[in-house]
Amino acid sequence: MHWLYRFFFRLAELNYTSTPNYELNYKPNYGIYCPPEDFEHSYLSNGENNSLIKETHVNHFRRTQMGKRATMRDLCLDSSGLPVQRQCEDYYGSAIWRPLDNISCNAGNNLSWGLNQLHEELLRGDDVQGILTRLQHSLSEAHGQLTPVDVYITAQIFNSFVEERYNEALGTNLISICSEIMNINETVLEVSAKVNATNVLLDSFDKYMDAISEQFVSEERCENVFINVLRESNGANVQLHNYPDIGVQVLISGNLSVFYVNPSCSNITGLAIYSAAGPDRISTSKDFWFRFVYANESIENIMLESDMETAVYITDNFMSQLVGIDLPYVVLKIYENDALFMEYSLDRKRRVRSKVVSGKLVGGHGTQRPYGMQLLLRKPKELAGACRQWDNDHWQYEGVTTSNDTNISEDYVLCIGYEWPMGTNIRLKWESHEKNTKENSSEYCAAEDFEHTYKIKSKNGSLSTELHINHFKRTNLNILATMEDLCLDSRGLPVHRLCENKNGIATWGPLQNVSCLAGNNISQELNQLHEDLFSGKQSQEVILSQVGQSVSQAQGQLEAVDVYNTANIFGLLDASKPNSTAMGANLVSVCNEMMKINETVLRLSARLNATNVLLDNFEQNMDALSEYLVHDESCGKVIEEAARESAEAGVKLINKADIGVQALISSKLSVFYVNPECNNITGMAIYSDESPDHTSSGKLSYRFLYANESAERLKKEPRLETAAYMPGHLWRQLRHKGASYFVLKVFANDALFVETSMQSRPRPDVKVLSITIPGYDENLPNPVQFLLRKPRQVGVVCAYWNYRNWNESGITTGSNMFDDIVLCETDHLTQFSALLGVDLPEPHKTILSVLTYLGCGLSLFGMLGIFLTAMLVSKWREQASTKVLLHLCLALSLQLSLFLYFTSSHWSIQENSIRCLISGAVLQYSVLVVFSWMLIISMLQFQRYVTVLGVDRPHHYILISAIVAWSLPLVPTLLIVFLDPTSYKPTQDAFCYPTRNGLLLGVVLPIALVTIANAFMMIRIVYSVNQALRSRRKLIFQQMRLFVLLFFLLGISWIFGVSSYIFSQFIIFSYLFCITATLQGLVLFLYFVIFNATHRQAWLKFICPKLVKMDAPKDKTQIELINSSKKNAVKVN
Repeated sequence: MHWLYRFFFRLAELNYTSTPNYELNYKPNYGIYCPPEDFEHSYLSNGENNSLIKETHVNHFRRTQMGKRATMRDLCLDSSGLPVQRQCEDYYGSAIWRPLDNISCNAGNNLSWGLNQLHEELLRGDDVQGILTRLQHSLSEAHGQLTPVDVYITAQIFNSFVEERYNEALGTNLISICSEIMNINETVLEVSAKVNATNVLLDSFDKYMDAISEQFVSEERCENVFINVLRESNGANVQLHNYPDIGVQVLISGNLSVFYVNPSCSNITGLAIYSAAGPDRISTSKDFWFRFVYANESIENIMLESDMETAVYITDNFMSQLVGIDLPYVVLKIYENDALFMEYSLDRKRRVRSKVVSGKLVGGHGTQRPYGMQLLLRKPKELAGACRQWDNDHWQYEGVTTSNDTNISEDYVLCIGYEWPMGTNIRLKWESHEKNTKENSSEYCAAEDFEHTYKIKSKNGSLSTELHINHFKRTNLNILATMEDLCLDSRGLPVHRLCENKNGIATWGPLQNVSCLAGNNISQELNQLHEDLFSGKQSQEVILSQVGQSVSQAQGQLEAVDVYNTANIFGLLDASKPNSTAMGANLVSVCNEMMKINETVLRLSARLNATNVLLDNFEQNMDALSEYLVHDESCGKVIEEAARESAEAGVKLINKADIGVQALISSKLSVFYVNPECNNITGMAIYSDESPDHTSSGKLSYRFLYANESAERLKKEPRLETAAYMPGHLWRQLRHKGASYFVLKVFANDALFVETSMQSRPRPDVKVLSITIPGYDENLPNPVQFLLRKPRQVGVVCAYWNYRNWNESGITTGSNMFDDIVLCETDHLTQFSALLGVDLPEPHKTILSVLTYLGCGLSLFGMLGIFLTAMLVSKWREQASTKVLLHLCLALSLQLSLFLYFTSSHWSIQENSIRCLISGAVLQYSVLVVFSWMLIISMLQFQRYVTVLGVDRPHHYILISAIVAWSLPLVPTLLIVFLDPTSYKPTQDAFCYPTRNGLLLGVVLPIALVTIANAFMMIRIVYSVNQALRSRRKLIFQQMRLFVLLFFLLGISWIFGVSSYIFSQFIIFSYLFCITATLQGLVLFLYFVIFNATHRQAWLKFICPKLVKMDAPKDKTQIELINSSKKNAVKVN
């Protein structure tokens, strides 16, 4: 459309923000405990006819350390079968219990109750051996049919042992118990992993079994013949092999075996396991055979042995490094499957369960070794795979290498764990899966590890890189995926990868040589919170509370990736869970902080659709809370606490459920829940000031609207900001169709409603209303009305957000530009607002575009004519007045040429390029140069026609003027380039041009000052000439010529541009500006060339020298405008 005035008068929001201090000096005192406390809850059970029975029960929370979670003494299980937990929180240095209200839970089955009773007995100090024997017996009788809480209690029992209880008998019980746990269904183990039960079980088991190594293979036992070499443990179903003379003790169960080795006895450092009997192989009762492996053996020779399944040992190279120090004991644990190694990322789908080897050098803690523990595993030929190392909650490539030496055998894979600290368990496995062509389906790309580098900046400012193994989760076809650990590009956006279709197979798109940034502390915290919520490590209430704390600490100084992660966290929430008020308050608090973020950051995050995802998930979660907040049962009930502050979220909670209203109010976002059936309330009105008739909450003043309200009467109410309500007849129709609740959300600004289109479009500058009826998705049977305050004398149109842009279709605007309130009507529900500076209809946009291009072209043609005339007429060219004119024409030609080029190409809208900065700065400079010359010309004419006498110009005033006009605009331009280069990035318009303070101070302010000054001097010049020629009425035509020339020459036409922006409903201003501003060069050409008799004769002589005799007549009626002679009187004859 009329790009020229939008190009130069694009206004942006002012953002005055300060950099927050992210570092917290306060650290909680974790030595403080929450006191023991009785707790009342309800047990749910099935009665007759499957009726649900609630039974009140008084339970007990034990003393718990600050920062830890506690479970109740008696079992209390949630719907997933996990124990209900309670956080001991830090409240300004004091330990307090987190509130836990209205708990109804299950008591669990008999087995779970029995295991819980064993845990209680252990805590009281009862016989440990007896407890473990009963535990092993209970698990064995279950035959693998255990529940998540059984795994959790078993892990707690394991974790309760102390060092003085270490003995061989307890060790065999622990092996037997772990072996039984490994028979459990994988889904049960996945649920138990949500409370870290499997990791606690593994760590406690490792700690205990490693600690008893000295009892089995101490040096004192070397060369001592042990009579009872093979025996079965009593009741534990574990086979014991005793070889103390060679420094070996073996404990074997169905799914788990532990080998203790003292290398100093006989240089044995590992073992090999076989599927069939053979020479030197020791038989077991578990259908496998084994032999000891010595440090000097060759891995190549071991591979050649028949029926070999697994081999693991520590090489002679490493053992030689330990000469001169006490050799540590070697503890090797072989898990027949990886059942206990549950990853929190459940999308890392296993194809084949493989053996896991856990190795440890007991002693020498912290010593780093250069050589690796080697693990040899048999693999099917048709499978591909990779060696992994366990890292607390996931398998990773880092710390282990994979070797497939097909020259020796295609049947084995060799895993080598390296840089293994002594005293720390290293767990290796070969994770086998189908080859890539079979792994990916037509619907999703399989999870995949990905190697990249992190850019690290040292304290001295130098950059280095660090290799990192990241992970892409399983992703559906045609979806962009980001990595598990933050990996940000130079703009601060997560590096992403497309799951694309290739020949019917979902395949990851190419991504090579990635070097990225890890993000700041807050970004990493939010990313980890998203992973924790995704994996179920923490409850959504805890996660959401921590998100609120993180974003509030940033004080609006968040990055694009923070918006992206927050949006994804919102998408994982389940608003149907209990504690709805706290969840709603946290959601409002987080969105309130997001609305404080810089506009450029939000536009960047919108590249990944983050703002839309955030909005959509916020809307869905908040709407889902309505049935919990304003249900019919609350109507008429007395409310004890009608208003309170949310301690965590900083949101005020208004509870008037007795009349069917609840509200959550913050500084930039408020949500109102309404149940019209309670008290006929069907809407809300918001005011800018307090009044006795209104309810106030902080800076917000509101009142309830009833079904019989009048929109016309509401418009006349003073200080009304916005209002929306359902008329009585409309609500009755909706109620008949199943509607129950009405939710109104009031956004103070449109910060989260970001359009990604680079096209210049109008945007709201008023509040945004979101009107929803949960569960109702149809069009309304009759229109609903809402009102919004707007700036007076500014044209607006009502519009709705379609998650791409603001759309005016389907909404009626019922006001004119002189109204303070705009009335809108619509038959569908979503987010609404009023657009300022609305776009023109398509025919007008086309016409104005044609006029702009045509005018610019004619002006460039005219200025070309002026340059050619100066070349042709040397006498005119040498005049000082002509030199000033030529400077102006040169500046104007530069401005129009750049404008035409940048509006017809995409060169200037490369946001992530230095080209955007260059193009924006050049455009700004060209505009300011034009106005500098117009100001100089205006001053010269003021001296000539108004001052007249006493003017003594410097001898080189043209040179001085040129230096000032061409150099002075560099000052504001360079200041913005160096102080605020991001100001040049395009926002609502498709131009790289200053925004925010850069636009106001670097463009608008100097243009406004020059235009005002020029307008004042033009009025004085016209008045002075009119006074001088009052007695010469026949020269009225010359006065009009002077006025027209000054109007174009001094840029007074820009007044039309300002008017078209302010009075957008009057399209005449747009036409006047596009015609007059673009024709400036053509008018100068007409006046100084075409209308000048001397110049006409020069051109005629140049074209037809034989027909024209060069005798330039003197134009006695011409008023010489730009004259540098010392004579300052007005020439009229």
